[in-house]
Amino acid sequence: MKKMTWVCVALFLTGILCTQLIGYDKLRELTKVDGATLLQYANSNTELVQRYFNVLWERGKLFLLLWICSMTTLGRRMPMLVLWLCCFLLGLFGGICMVGVGWPGILLALASLFPQILLYGAAVWIILWMRNSQIRQFIYGKKLLAKRILHILIAIVLIILGTILETTVGHELVCQVINLVIS
Repeated sequence: MKKMTWVCVALFLTGILCTQLIGYDKLRELTKVDGATLLQYANSNTELVQRYFNVLWERGKLFLLLWICSMTTLGRRMPMLVLWLCCFLLGLFGGICMVGVGWPGILLALASLFPQILLYGAAVWIILWMRNSQIRQFIYGKKLLAKRILHILIAIVLIILGTILETTVGHELVCQVINLVIS
């Protein structure tokens, strides 16, 4: 467990380091994360339904890819790979936010994760746990199709609820943090 923690910390710091290696000017050109752009995002009046379906489409593709990958030979290593990827991407995103608005960018990066990360995390856990459950069922000859369908439905409901939280509560939280940090 200690080794896994150190690997996660190292990948998080590697993500931050990557933003520094890309360079300040190049990163600002690529990401367009600066005070004016963030204020424009916070003050935009995007239609809630349009934002919801956009987020659902983007997250749905990721979860479908995760589910497909978990059914391949990589499936056994998927929990570890997903955790490592999340640590690296969190460091990368935090670094991008820090380049855009300075040290308060850390607060912005953390605010963009909550509260939907709790439901998305549970959905990822169910998807990855299902893979191990299916292997055990295959080995022991148990055919529990109803359980599999129930797990898939629970994961889908968690993803839908996560997107609802992300487009309502999460969006408002990020807008409040942007207004607090920028102004």
